[in-house]
Amino acid sequence: MERTARRDDEPPADTRPADDRRGPDDSVVGSELTDAAFVDGFDERDGQYRLTYDATRAAPSFAVVSVVSTVTGVDPLELDPLYESIDGDALDALFPADCPSGNRVTFQYSGCEITVRSGDVIEVTPG
Repeated sequence: MERTARRDDEPPADTRPADDRRGPDDSVVGSELTDAAFVDGFDERDGQYRLTYDATRAAPSFAVVSVVSTVTGVDPLELDPLYESIDGDALDALFPADCPSGNRVTFQYSGCEITVRSGDVIEVTPG
């Protein structure tokens, strides 16, 4: 299994066991994600999670893995490799920090439907 090394400017991944990221009623606890330096907002409505992030601090590919890890409760290193769903470099190229409005891409990743939108927004719908 191929793994990509973390860049020096990326925040470290949360490596706590998955069950430490769930609340007492087994609901997702987003505090670990919202404490990350690149997160501007994280909320859930009707089973869909929405992350707004600072694209100058984290690439979209990194943000996708982070939010899916939080939503599913699976350690980022235990998730399916992102490249099995989408080319991470191409995703990052489509959504640079100064991305014009109107861009959107939707794909499946680790049992979730992911939509990345311009404006530094990622929406996750667990499958």
